[in-house]
Amino acid sequence: MLEKPSLLLRPWSLPSVGAAGGRMRTIADSAGAAVGFVADVKPQTSRWLRWLSPRTLEVYETPDQSLVFTLRRGWGWLTAWHLVDADDRLVGTFRGRALLDGFGHFLAVIEPPDDLGCGRFLAVEGRELGEYALEPHQTKVTFAAELEGNPFARMLLLGAVLVRQA
Repeated sequence: MLEKPSLLLRPWSLPSVGAAGGRMRTIADSAGAAVGFVADVKPQTSRWLRWLSPRTLEVYETPDQSLVFTLRRGWGWLTAWHLVDADDRLVGTFRGRALLDGFGHFLAVIEPPDDLGCGRFLAVEGRELGEYALEPHQTKVTFAAELEGNPFARMLLLGAVLVRQA
């Protein structure tokens, strides 16, 4: 999934009957074929305590439904989101519009969308690492060619869009 030059994030939908957890969101390649999905995981706790639990989004790759990465929001109102890989290693953190790598170094800032619904990811030197476009029934995330072979940076860009639309 992360080797694709661009990905389409379909709208959130409810899970199928009998599925545990919360909403689901399909991830497709530029041709529209499903390559993965996002699950908005509900905490396994009593209903009235759920609001105290941190929010979690899990990203899976198809066809084997293997976990690619997890996004966890810290506890509290002004906390960051943390992105960990399938082996539970920290890949990066989102603090407001800033994307930090696993060592806490600044990777990029996510620009808010313009009037046409397009935004960019800019590195310190002003290099564009990718872009996203809010389309009527999906969001398109495109990675810069320089990120080819860097799945961790691609995870961070995709994760940043997901948490902004969670």
